[in-house]
Amino acid sequence: MLYPIPTRRRAQFELGGIWDLARETSEASYKDGFDAEKQVAVPGSYNDLYVEEELRMWMKGIWYSRRFVMPESLQGERIVIRFGSVNYRADVYLNGQYLGDHETGYTPFEFDITDVVDFEKDNLLCVRVENTLSAETIPMGNLQNTPEPGQFAGQYPDTPFDFFPSAGIHRPVVVYTTSKEAWMDSVRLKTSVDDADATVSIIG
Repeated sequence: MLYPIPTRRRAQFELGGIWDLARETSEASYKDGFDAEKQVAVPGSYNDLYVEEELRMWMKGIWYSRRFVMPESLQGERIVIRFGSVNYRADVYLNGQYLGDHETGYTPFEFDITDVVDFEKDNLLCVRVENTLSAETIPMGNLQNTPEPGQFAGQYPDTPFDFFPSAGIHRPVVVYTTSKEAWMDSVRLKTSVDDADATVSIIG
């Protein structure tokens, strides 16, 4: 996915900074806001920021939220919100409305928020992040940590790999605009080489 940059026809601003954070301690949705347990830096890994063991080792649902305003000058444009990376799974809500989800923390994703964003008052963005380790996620976890000699003895956390499964909104969150009439979702290049001649074709 192309990274958006400001141009004469495209506005852009980042939503980085200090967000509210709370662990999901009930099955109720926090999509309409919640009482912050902590303040967290975005982008960043929440379990690298605090000394409390219960936060550092928390891999279940955790909620981020922040408010932002939309400049009136952007009315009439197509509005998009883009996440550079959220590890491992994200469910995104804007003003209480579900935008969608994304799984794997290694690729960007975005949502068209033109019909959801409010120009008259603050917008509430809530993101549920989950990093539960399992055989279906990367890296694999939830394996028994037996007290035996060897490479995987006494692992922290209790998983058979040698790095910490950091979680959170890891890369910038950006709001950008395009024209409503036309925009580019993606570009694919097809290449071919014939002796000394090379051809590059753009596939929309």
